[in-house]
Amino acid sequence: WGPFKGCLPRGKLHDTRSNIVRRKLCLTGIGFFYIFFCVIQMVLCTPLIDPQENDQWGYLPGHEGVQLLNSATWKVKWLKVASYGSEVVCGLLLIFSHLLIWYSCEERLYDLPEELGVLHSRLNLVPGEKRMPDEDEEEDSEEDEEESLE
Repeated sequence: WGPFKGCLPRGKLHDTRSNIVRRKLCLTGIGFFYIFFCVIQMVLCTPLIDPQENDQWGYLPGHEGVQLLNSATWKVKWLKVASYGSEVVCGLLLIFSHLLIWYSCEERLYDLPEELGVLHSRLNLVPGEKRMPDEDEEEDSEEDEEESLE
């Protein structure tokens, strides 16, 4: 995709063609909707639109601070909605891209021998030994938790 095509040698890439296509589609969508958002923001911020079509702000007698006197015309409202919508779609595609990367990574499938050090000290285990707490120990821990809450 784009300037990054062919960065890795053929044998070094451990991914399926379908995952690569999905990530490229996400990246293309992110780029498109972000550029669309930026263009609409530039149109809204420059004097291309008649000032009478924008929101009219000012002071109202009997009210404190600046108030909205007259809302924008539908042309400007639709530009604002399109801008917001493109920003939202861009953000959702970005989140979806992260989920695709996580779902297709091979490290997700590794089963590493993980144990908590706190668990060893609490249950008085010898490293490498696995033991489930007895019913009496479970009741004691529940009583300890209730006492600590009081």
